[in-house]
Amino acid sequence: GYAAFLAAAPVAPSVQDDLLQAYASSPTAAHKQLRALVSQGQDVGAIIDQLEKSTGDRSFQGLRNQALSQRNALRLRKKALDHWERGDRVTARTLLLEARDVFLRNGAETEAHFCAYQVGEIYAEEERFPKSLQWIDQTHERTDTANMPYLTGLLYESRGYSLWFLDYHQNSILSFLEAVKRWQQINFALGITNAWNNLATLYEELGMTERAEQCYQRAIQHRG
Repeated sequence: GYAAFLAAAPVAPSVQDDLLQAYASSPTAAHKQLRALVSQGQDVGAIIDQLEKSTGDRSFQGLRNQALSQRNALRLRKKALDHWERGDRVTARTLLLEARDVFLRNGAETEAHFCAYQVGEIYAEEERFPKSLQWIDQTHERTDTANMPYLTGLLYESRGYSLWFLDYHQNSILSFLEAVKRWQQINFALGITNAWNNLATLYEELGMTERAEQCYQRAIQHRG
């Protein structure tokens, strides 16, 4: 019903400019700020429109939702990340799954995908790589990979790590290269740098020093 939708205040133009700049240096930082604004009852639709127009990245679609339950889901997710930072992975995972269910019920798919990605990351931290891959791959299948370069890049990067630790080196290399491709689309310099550094380390491990050197060079180029 209508009661669940509070009239949200539009975001001030200065905040909008700051966010567009934040995205330019780090979509991760921008995403965090957008989530905080929605949690406070702000309508970020106009910012998302602008982001999509300037970058073509639709990774933040789910934050358009103005339902009260959406704010609760965002709070659950924030609580999950706090627990994760403190090393309590079990509670973090439980809360992320709860948040994910609410996001899915709200039709906020991209936010649900981000929760699933983080669940995969937690499994990877526990060195449960097959379980991590399961989460990452099923999320990847549900993601609009053409229009969500930021989210898709994160999924490929996560996949690259798990495959690396499982000794599927060739597939790991391909995943990191796919992450680079997505982040080049949106000029995510830090993401690109990290991915090339990962590839360099991986090639070194495989004794392919010339390849490793080329990757280090590329990482340096993107360091801004």
